[in-house]
Amino acid sequence: MTAKGVSEIEKLRPELLDMSVAELERRRAEIDMAITKKAEIEAAAIRAKDVKEADERITRLFEDLRWLYDKNFLSPKLLEAFTSADGQFAPHRSLKRPRA
Repeated sequence: MTAKGVSEIEKLRPELLDMSVAELERRRAEIDMAITKKAEIEAAAIRAKDVKEADERITRLFEDLRWLYDKNFLSPKLLEAFTSADGQFAPHRSLKRPRA
């Protein structure tokens, strides 16, 4: 990678040539760790956002299923799938909320 077309280290970052190879390797390792950590943080943030949205959708789904049940619009197969052994309509037993 070059900055504004400069491809020579002497012009781009001449101070790096004053460092030992060990110091340069240490800095490279630190940068690699930072890049990895930032990717993990970003992935966790995306996952948290998705889990929050899924929770909201599940809540709406429960509400919609309850409405359909109350109005007798559920098909017999769906009714059977969401009814417990004791005869109670309980979709929350079959559908689980996602976790982070």
